[in-house]
Amino acid sequence: MLELCLILPVLLLLILGTIEFGRAAYFDIEVADAARAGALYGAQSMADAADTGAITQAVQNNAQDIPTAQMTITPSVSCTCPGSGTVAGSCAGALGCTPQVYVSVYVQDRQPTLFQYPGIPDPFTLTTTAVMPVRIQ
Repeated sequence: MLELCLILPVLLLLILGTIEFGRAAYFDIEVADAARAGALYGAQSMADAADTGAITQAVQNNAQDIPTAQMTITPSVSCTCPGSGTVAGSCAGALGCTPQVYVSVYVQDRQPTLFQYPGIPDPFTLTTTAVMPVRIQ
């Protein structure tokens, strides 16, 4: 009985830590999948890449287990010339090359922990960015 009383708090702490770690991993996967869904939607064509409202809706539709009020969704479009860095501003104009257009979707989510732990922030923040080339330009 004495051994059980001594080890039970440690065992409960390990179980609660495992549950919290599992929740964090699950929500991290959800956020990454939602960002990827938004990037996939925007990568279909130039018109879809420019439609930030539809990209945001695609992210929200994919993240059904996450309250969308807690999410920050930022879609953007960037261009690169082969062999150089990112071109700032509009993809149209005299770039001196045929640019490759990329759609990028940044998603940030804040999830509360089930219990308060010393040294662990509550809520914890999950962020991810998905980048895909636009197929039809």
